[in-house]
Amino acid sequence: MLLDPNDAEAHAALGEALGGAARLPEAKAEFERALALNPSSADLAMWFAAYSGNLDFMTADTSLMV
Repeated sequence: MLLDPNDAEAHAALGEALGGAARLPEAKAEFERALALNPSSADLAMWFAAYSGNLDFMTADTSLMV
């Protein structure tokens, strides 16, 4: 975000990259920032919704799973 810290799509792309690197709390924060910057973007909302299932699954407490 060196060029434009208010670029919502850049934050979403960074969120995806961070998620792929298993840096899940940072990924979630970037997706949330993207949506905060452009809350009316259907593309960003769909991107976050599709990815948030992965974030929730990967951060879930699996110690109780059978």
